[in-house]
Amino acid sequence: TGSNLSPMINNTAIQLNKLYQLRAGDILSFGRLQSGCRCYIGISGSWQVPKWLGSCSPLNYGNVLSQNVLKKGARIEIAHSKTGILPSVRLPSILETDIHELTIWSGPEYDLFEEYEKSSLATSIYRVSNDSNRMGYRLEGNKLKSSTTTSMISSGVLPGTVQITNDGTPIILLQDAQTIGGYPRIGILNQESLNRMAHIKPGDQVRLSMI
Repeated sequence: TGSNLSPMINNTAIQLNKLYQLRAGDILSFGRLQSGCRCYIGISGSWQVPKWLGSCSPLNYGNVLSQNVLKKGARIEIAHSKTGILPSVRLPSILETDIHELTIWSGPEYDLFEEYEKSSLATSIYRVSNDSNRMGYRLEGNKLKSSTTTSMISSGVLPGTVQITNDGTPIILLQDAQTIGGYPRIGILNQESLNRMAHIKPGDQVRLSMI
């Protein structure tokens, strides 16, 4: 499920958002990216890999849980589930669009910015920079300058927070975000928009709609 990466079983195309039963020797593979950015695989069972804070997820920086980062030739054991395969599944489809519309609430430092800057943020189209990762997406485009004159004590942040750096560049913090930051928090994405960020890749265009 998730984005369409042209999934195949034994070189035969399969559908997204559908359950399949694989047998010993079957090969699940992927081809060209058709839409979105990330694809997800759900299994009947559980991954037998080291856990950290209750999660099997790897971090690909800082040498934390590096043994969970998939590499060519890696082998992962799965503890089989006794529940068997489910008869049906319902999953949302990924929105395909040229410009991703993201909804944000006003943040704690929203009023530090001039009205024309708030309006500019809401009407500008930004491009996701190549200098982006799971910690945060940098947005290329119109810059907001109020942050250059603002000095603030580092405060709490969480995934979805929209910060404005000293040079006016907006950054959207994602799932691997730090816990505190010193840049003004002009807004925060609602949950739907934060989920959609997982399928937006560098080079894609976004527009922030303030509510």
